[in-house]
Amino acid sequence: MIEQFEANPANGPFMAELTTLVADLEAGRSRDPVSVTPVLQPLFSEGLQRYMIDLFSYDPWRLRLAGTAPC
Repeated sequence: MIEQFEANPANGPFMAELTTLVADLEAGRSRDPVSVTPVLQPLFSEGLQRYMIDLFSYDPWRLRLAGTAPC
């Protein structure tokens, strides 16, 4: 996700916040959307944060080895 943000030069001013936001989500921690820079709030709403926390909790390689990942 960070690589996608970095690919757009317009995100430069927001990269520090984006990096910490994504790190928090990967660690299972959400943030109050009001505390997020207004331009980023649509990307980090409460519902999307819950979705990303769940998404980041999966290890595709581990799922594949366990036979529970789609082929």
